[in-house]
Amino acid sequence: NKSDDCACVLGHYIKDLTVLERDLSKTVILDNAPHTFPYHLMNMIPIKSWVGDQEDRELQKLIPYMEKLVHALTFNHPGQLVF
Repeated sequence: NKSDDCACVLGHYIKDLTVLERDLSKTVILDNAPHTFPYHLMNMIPIKSWVGDQEDRELQKLIPYMEKLVHALTFNHPGQLVF
């Protein structure tokens, strides 16, 4: 249910990561709809929609990047990880 996971702002459903109550400088979200995270674009890693294709490897392609994030102190700078 969208109303459980999202807030409705001006007729559009958005997701607010602050409800997680965790350090957003150490939080990422993988999502296929960047427009649903207008407040947290720096925390978002866009991915293609999964449509049931068993050959889909989009998440596997992100493994090297996610491994780098584990060692980063912060990632709040566009296109730059700080170690």
